[in-house]
Amino acid sequence: MSRDREPPGSRAVILFTCTILATIAVVLAGTWYAVYAGNRNAARITASDAVLAQQVRALQRAVTSSCKFNADLAGLPITVSPATGKATLLGVQIVSDARATWRGLGCPGMLPPPSPSFAKWARYYRLPAG
Repeated sequence: MSRDREPPGSRAVILFTCTILATIAVVLAGTWYAVYAGNRNAARITASDAVLAQQVRALQRAVTSSCKFNADLAGLPITVSPATGKATLLGVQIVSDARATWRGLGCPGMLPPPSPSFAKWARYYRLPAG
């Protein structure tokens, strides 16, 4: 027997040690990448939050404008056509839809009460007057 030969179990120990070191390296690299990717995504989220806040403000302004427009239409009286003696269906629908839209948007404040002429013709055409 020669003395420069390794004992039979030493190769298994070296292989086991290399496997453990490789596993630790992969776990550390994966952990580093997860932290890096998380920080990068957090920066993207912060940037998109600013854009989202700007879009929300624009939508709030649009809804507020729409509320004012529909509130103005909701209180209009309905005129009767002298030729037919009736109000036009389109005119009554416009006021009825404006009142429904104002409520549907959840507009702040109070909606003016329906005019008596609108209430009469809304009943006639079976449209919501509320």
